[in-house]
Amino acid sequence: MTKQMKADIFIIFVTCIWGMSFPLIRNVLVYISYDQYLALRFLIASVIIAVMFYRKLLRIKLYTLVCGAILGICLAGTLGLTVYALNYTSSSNVAFITGLNIVLVPLVSAILLKKIPRISSVLGVVIGLIGISVLVGGVNVGTNIGDLLAFASSLCLTGQIILIDKFNEKGDPLILGILQIIFAAIIFLFISLLWGQGIKITEFNNTVVFVIGLTGIFGTALAFVGQTYVQKFTTPTHIAIIFMGEPIFGALFSLMIPDDNGVTEKLTLNMMIGGLFIISAIIISELNLKSFVFKKYKNTY
Repeated sequence: MTKQMKADIFIIFVTCIWGMSFPLIRNVLVYISYDQYLALRFLIASVIIAVMFYRKLLRIKLYTLVCGAILGICLAGTLGLTVYALNYTSSSNVAFITGLNIVLVPLVSAILLKKIPRISSVLGVVIGLIGISVLVGGVNVGTNIGDLLAFASSLCLTGQIILIDKFNEKGDPLILGILQIIFAAIIFLFISLLWGQGIKITEFNNTVVFVIGLTGIFGTALAFVGQTYVQKFTTPTHIAIIFMGEPIFGALFSLMIPDDNGVTEKLTLNMMIGGLFIISAIIISELNLKSFVFKKYKNTY
């Protein structure tokens, strides 16, 4: 198994964790606000990784510190803008527009990083975009503030993926992953204290503790530090394509995890067809079609 395949498998695992967090977050928001949830989730992740890697944090170079701050802003922008977008437009629009990073990442990667995506990756992008459109049941994109916020979120995610690839050339991937979480935590804590409800929780129960703990440790500390580290073994386009699997995992876990009223979501035809398209896109992106066609042509003649 190549290093790239191992890296992609880890990203699939991370995407699965994020998908599983969808119904869990939905349940915890019954008790706390979203700004409180994000602040506590990233605060817990920051404390854990700071304790684990405090020796490395004491030897941070200025370049790495600045790069980590930029990544933290992109990360906070991705999550924060997505949430605010949902207040002004439909969830299907948000899902589709934020998913446009699958097109933006290879485009920006080719222009700025001079990394031309493989034929299989381009094909995966096209199939994946169709899959997202089917999965969300079509979209009616306009120029309202919600759609613009969703697009800004997509730009932030694109920036995070591309900049990780760029910063990894000179910076320490592990430290970059740690710093982006710490800076994102500072931003979310600042927002919660100034414009939100602060981090004082009036209804603290087992659900809140479990969800914040799970998403803080696995969905944040492990996920974002791991993504930053393994991305040096794969490509930005691969990352973007695999991230498309997040709504699939979200839909699957929503079928199994009930909401606060004990109701689970129902499997729809759109979920099945869209899911098949996205899974196909991920598999195709892993193939080296150019090499396959060349060998086929060579064997034929």
